[in-house]
Amino acid sequence: MRILPGPPGTGIVFHRVDLDGFQIEAISRNVARVSYATSLMKKGVLISTTEHLLSAFVGLGVDNAIVEIDNLELPILDGSALPFVELIQKAGIRKQRRPRKYLKISSRSRDARRQQIYLSLSRR
Repeated sequence: MRILPGPPGTGIVFHRVDLDGFQIEAISRNVARVSYATSLMKKGVLISTTEHLLSAFVGLGVDNAIVEIDNLELPILDGSALPFVELIQKAGIRKQRRPRKYLKISSRSRDARRQQIYLSLSRR
């Protein structure tokens, strides 16, 4: 596995180098399942156990990265995000010049009967 800085606005993108660099973006529509591991899938190509690396990125404020892997599963290591955090900190985090884009919660409603909450989002 290799982590490279991504250009501003890229987000987190996994490249399966064993499949000619097939790309799977870490976005909600690519979430395949979350039982015991967070798996991403796009066009039938799967990447599993992404949760610890993605947690490390969120905790460190990393918005843009290219993650090259040559297998369908990321290393589990000790079962936490800590080894990823330590390795990313050791390599260093490059600050990007483009300001981050945020979503603003513009309204919220709750359906008590269905125990669901609905949010309306807008760009800041």
